[in-house]
Amino acid sequence: MIDEVVKENIDIDRIYVFGVSVGGYMSIRTAIEYPNFFAGINVNAPAINIASRRGGVKTTIEDIQKIKNIPFWIVHSENDPIVDYKTSSKWLYKILIKGKNGKNSKQRHSKNGGYKDNGEKKEKK
Repeated sequence: MIDEVVKENIDIDRIYVFGVSVGGYMSIRTAIEYPNFFAGINVNAPAINIASRRGGVKTTIEDIQKIKNIPFWIVHSENDPIVDYKTSSKWLYKILIKGKNGKNSKQRHSKNGGYKDNGEKKEKK
């Protein structure tokens, strides 16, 4: 279906996937299935810790490894009463930043809000 939508007048280098809660989970699952298709991923409170308990596919560390090189923006409140921050966004963030074994990050958040990419600091504008 995606291929049909983007046939005409769509810049395929600027397609992003976005979702909130279970939609965040589906955005992640879609990016896992099509890792070379999206320019970026944005999720708010992704319910990756809930969806598998309610019939969805369990998201594994190996799944997240497939999308770790796609620009990713996660928004989530630490005191979310529905989607537990520690078992969803924080878990996801640790894998994206530290990798499977907790080492060799390509991108790390810095204190000034910029990012370090391959060891080079990008200042926040």
